Amino acid sequence: MSDVTMIGLGAMGSALALAYLRNGHGVSVWNRTTARMTSVGNEGAVPCETAWQAVRASPVTVICLDNYDAT
Repeated sequence: MSDVTMIGLGAMGSALALAYLRNGHGVSVWNRTTARMTSVGNEGAVPCETAWQAVRASPVTVICLDNYDAT
């Protein structure tokens, strides 16, 4: 189980995920485009196959989406 889940890995979501990782927290991530998950995964985050899997991976979920259409 991770400490925190990040959903949405745009500029803000990626920055937050990396900040959590650099401060020793386990991070699970999900994004519609897998390339962004791979990038953050290379830094130590755990990519999830679905948003539901990501939400279940930790007790805290941070959602960074541009707008409702992104869901």
